[in-house]
Amino acid sequence: MVPASLSRSHSLKFRMWYIETRPSIFEEENIYSDNSSLLPKEVSKMSKNKIQALLINHLNKYGNIELILPDGVVLEIGVNQEDKNGDIIIADDYCWVIASRKDKSAVLDSYNLGLRFNDDSRTIVFEDKYIDQNGDQVRRLDVV
Repeated sequence: MVPASLSRSHSLKFRMWYIETRPSIFEEENIYSDNSSLLPKEVSKMSKNKIQALLINHLNKYGNIELILPDGVVLEIGVNQEDKNGDIIIADDYCWVIASRKDKSAVLDSYNLGLRFNDDSRTIVFEDKYIDQNGDQVRRLDVV
């Protein structure tokens, strides 16, 4: 707040100084930091909780969201689906995710896992089966 004793021009200068010198929310929470170990655990957890709460609120209100990430990756998240009448509804027990980059997509929902990519003669599809550390059988599919 600007003190009442400041003149109008001093008041404007004070506000401009305050805006220029105050830390931004990005600096306070370091949400763009490459090294999250530099963040206090409470601030890091608070930022993640805020982002998650905002995301869930948006999904519950609008049904889906599209996020544009670095390197041309597009992440789409949704909680909407078709009901038996063909109408799009927001569902409490359903979620889908599509991660895309150029002509490749990975699709995951409550029922399916899928890959989409252009059919190209240079594309190699590699499938493998192995047993992981817990003794579970795992199938792996790579598209190169």
